[in-house]
Amino acid sequence: QISFTGGDPLARSDIAELVSHAQQFITRLNTAAVLLTEDLAHELYAANLDVMQVTIYSQDASIHDKLVGREGALHQSLEGIRIALEAGIQVSVNTPLVRENAEGYADTITFLFNSLGVRYFTASGMLPAGGAVKKIAAGGAVEEDELYERLRHAKEVANDLGCELDF
Repeated sequence: QISFTGGDPLARSDIAELVSHAQQFITRLNTAAVLLTEDLAHELYAANLDVMQVTIYSQDASIHDKLVGREGALHQSLEGIRIALEAGIQVSVNTPLVRENAEGYADTITFLFNSLGVRYFTASGMLPAGGAVKKIAAGGAVEEDELYERLRHAKEVANDLGCELDF
């Protein structure tokens, strides 16, 4: 498996070419999808991209946009997901669970399934690296017991919708 990550690999003018060269592997592209155009999505599909993983923190724009530090980011990412799906690219949505978004995580899964047809989801806890170290120290991480309960509920919701959820 080869994962293209970044920064945002969609910023590379040669990303479809790189994916094409790696087609003997399972290819994944990790992105916010804000740079995805219809033409690029078709190029990536033709290059045999297996999965585009898009990070969405919440279906609530005020939460998502705050966590990524850019107003309008949720709308742009949702449009990128729509473009990818319409081009035939399999999309998996990843959500790092933090204090601000953990309570509504199951609602985010339901929203993405109902509005865009997303069927594959992953979640993670906060990784103690970079700027997250300070956030964890300040209480921004979800405690293990709460994380388990949020994920258990989200897994039930995903199962009821016929979606996959991995941690």
